[in-house]
Amino acid sequence: MTAVQRRAVSACAVVATLVALSARAQATTAPVRQREPLLGRLVPTFAWTAMDDSTEIISPLSLRGSVVLIDLWGTWCVPCRREMPFLHDAYERFHRQGFEILSVAFDQSPGKVAAYRRGQFPMPWQHVYASTAIENEATRIFRVDSFPRALLLDRNGIVLRVDTGLRGVSLIATLDSIFSGRIVSH
Repeated sequence: MTAVQRRAVSACAVVATLVALSARAQATTAPVRQREPLLGRLVPTFAWTAMDDSTEIISPLSLRGSVVLIDLWGTWCVPCRREMPFLHDAYERFHRQGFEILSVAFDQSPGKVAAYRRGQFPMPWQHVYASTAIENEATRIFRVDSFPRALLLDRNGIVLRVDTGLRGVSLIATLDSIFSGRIVSH
């Protein structure tokens, strides 16, 4: 092997080592982004009493036939409250086409939620108060680790989106793509 070839092999080895070290450093410092396990699946089963009518049970079966945004929120959550204008706009635009919202309130009491709804944002859609039992179940089945948390279901109860594209002005664009027949990817 000539001196030039030895230097080239040596340089390649150094570059390969640097690339390997860089990849290892990125793997240990970069957050691991896992695929959302709820996407593309039937929404988990639940049966919760509606806040506005204690005789009404809200379940995936009762929501079938509508495109549903399940919004897990609380009056104490500033980002949740910031979403209210967008949720009201989406509901107003798409409700007649088959869009429904189910708000699940993680709050101190149902009275706090009712008082909030008597204010600027009446939230004219379906509501569930997350009692301790519902809070535990919802946290587990919807994998809640922060608020707000949102899931979008198709008319058959299949989870189309989780959080991504469901906040702010993106919510309108996402719903527009569904109701205009464009494909929504997971």
